Amino acid sequence: MDIRFFGDLKWFSEKSTSKSYKNVKHALKSHINYINNKNRTDLIYSENLDINEWYKLADFEIGKRWDSRIAGKLILSLDNRFDIETSKEFIKKFMEEIGSSFYGFAIHRSKSKISDKDNLHVHIVLYPRDRNGKKLRIDRKKLSELHKKYDELIEKFSGEKPFKSPSKMQIKLKPHQLKNQDVIEYILRRRKAWKLLEQAKLEELNEIKLNE
Repeated sequence: MDIRFFGDLKWFSEKSTSKSYKNVKHALKSHINYINNKNRTDLIYSENLDINEWYKLADFEIGKRWDSRIAGKLILSLDNRFDIETSKEFIKKFMEEIGSSFYGFAIHRSKSKISDKDNLHVHIVLYPRDRNGKKLRIDRKKLSELHKKYDELIEKFSGEKPFKSPSKMQIKLKPHQLKNQDVIEYILRRRKAWKLLEQAKLEELNEIKLNE
């Protein structure tokens, strides 16, 4: 696996909901319908995305506080060689690190517009409480730890060190200190990683447009 992408963890709450949606529950429903649309040709597997179950959890949170976080969402790239069972096991191990008491996910296998290669990734929706009923607290330190754990799991499951996502891409040597082939490889990989980031943002914009 040469590209590693760990999208931002974003929360569904009334305060952060776009005006394109009626309310936070509508935003959550739209997201789940979008990633779990059975007509999508890139959807290969989904689990725990029954909107009625998520509505029950949302109503519980809103009952405690009107602007409470009712769910979170994130997107992760997976090794293209993973089959469904391996992908599910990877997701399970990673979600154990987050500690959410309930989560659902949709695995997609799309085609890269750059290389025409498979782009296996997963959209995860998670409940913002742990198994003890306490709210998840994911600050910058915790998020950094999750990034590291994600890298460790990718390496463990694929047997290869992943190429880091845009926010983590660094190069110790200046371009003129590298061989020409190294520079070319670095640029190509950087472009691919940015393309994954753009794809994640585009999917979010498409989801919003469907509700305008």
